[in-house]
Amino acid sequence: MDDKEIIRALNAVVKVEAMAVQIYRAQMWRFRGRQEIAERLVHATANERKHFDDLTSRVRDLGSTPSRLSPLFAVAGWIMGLLPALAGKVPALNLDIWVEERAVRDYQGFLNVVNFDDESRALMEKNMVDEEEHIRAWKESIELLRS
Repeated sequence: MDDKEIIRALNAVVKVEAMAVQIYRAQMWRFRGRQEIAERLVHATANERKHFDDLTSRVRDLGSTPSRLSPLFAVAGWIMGLLPALAGKVPALNLDIWVEERAVRDYQGFLNVVNFDDESRALMEKNMVDEEEHIRAWKESIELLRS
């Protein structure tokens, strides 16, 4: 097992999780008045924050430092979340689906090629399942808006 390879993979998804937290935070204002969707957004934000915290903790447990680029990804996430939200609810949710689908591909890609220790692998697999649930939630939310 190569801890450097594991740490690189964990730090890659740490940055994506930092971005996802801010994407959702930037969109919250758009869903005022749509309680069910707003609650999903609050839940997803907390879930992404937990992913960020858990991954950061795991990197530290492996004796390394979490990515110093996370704040830049957070700023990029805020901008990425705000711009589609300005265009409307459906564009915001479409971005969310795209981001979560990308996250699933990233997690799966790392799971396919990195020889993770058991704890890191379990964390990556759990997070990927959560991202898949977010995709379902955003697709359902679009259907709610259209009904």
